[in-house]
Amino acid sequence: MEIEDRDKIDILIKKLLTGDKLAAAKLISMIEDEPEKALKAMQIIYQYTGKAHIIGVTGAPGVGKSSLINYLIKKFRAENLSVGVIAVDATSPFTGGAVLGDRIRMQEHSTDPEVFIRSMGSRGHLGGLALSTQKSIRVLDAMGKDIILVESLGVGQVDIAISNVVDTVSLVLTPLMGDAIQTIKAGIMEIPDIYVINKSDLPGINIIENEIKSMLKLNTSEKDWEPPVVKTQSLTGEGFNTLSNKIKEHWKFLNKNNRLKSKRLKQAEIEVLETLSEQIKSKTWKEIKEIKDFKEIIKKVSERKIDPQQAVYILTKKINKKFSR
Repeated sequence: MEIEDRDKIDILIKKLLTGDKLAAAKLISMIEDEPEKALKAMQIIYQYTGKAHIIGVTGAPGVGKSSLINYLIKKFRAENLSVGVIAVDATSPFTGGAVLGDRIRMQEHSTDPEVFIRSMGSRGHLGGLALSTQKSIRVLDAMGKDIILVESLGVGQVDIAISNVVDTVSLVLTPLMGDAIQTIKAGIMEIPDIYVINKSDLPGINIIENEIKSMLKLNTSEKDWEPPVVKTQSLTGEGFNTLSNKIKEHWKFLNKNNRLKSKRLKQAEIEVLETLSEQIKSKTWKEIKEIKDFKEIIKKVSERKIDPQQAVYILTKKINKKFSR
């Protein structure tokens, strides 16, 4: 890295630690677009993180996650808490950027100096969370945000990966959604800390509430925390006092008996292993592409002369031969 780049990063971090919004925006852009350059910044930023309460909001498309977050921002700001939002959207296939969806609802907070909102593209990541999401959360943590809300990309089922990034997981459902109950039955009962039934004015609210409670009773695993079921209505604000109180209760629960420490220790292990896996994959792919006859093998596959499994067998033999030298 050039000395000039290091100086720019140092200046950005100093400004970030004072709560500067522009510095935060530039650092997150660096994480997304210049990951190699961002490595140095993240090494410095890391020591200033670990204080914020990170809350995940996930669920299928159309359940009202953005409206729900908008109300939560109001609630937390009323308590004089500083708030950051990372909203992970589908990535535009043309620009690679985030498709902003209904972020317009959050824009009423854009002039509040204590609120920072950033949309990020998922970059095709199947878990619904961009690989750079965790680093961006740390930027907001170091910035001094008390609360960081992470809205994950809804893909019809819960983003199980979100539990590896946040402290409190809120799963948002609505009545009359055909995939809502299937989501609950999809083996993810361990993930949500809070169930939110949004759009509670719609018919069928009692049916889905009873389904959730019944499923929770069938969950025989030992848990100290019993996930509450909260009904909300984004148009009227109904239920949001209860929801914010349940979020605070869960935070207090985590801070007892080293639960938060244990949770973040597990998250750190997963992050290190995933980062290592990504680096190994990247290095391996590079080395495979450098193998003699690689392009010829790929050409044979495209011409249907050999199938992909045969190609893998040939490449594996070449890799083993190369590494055994």
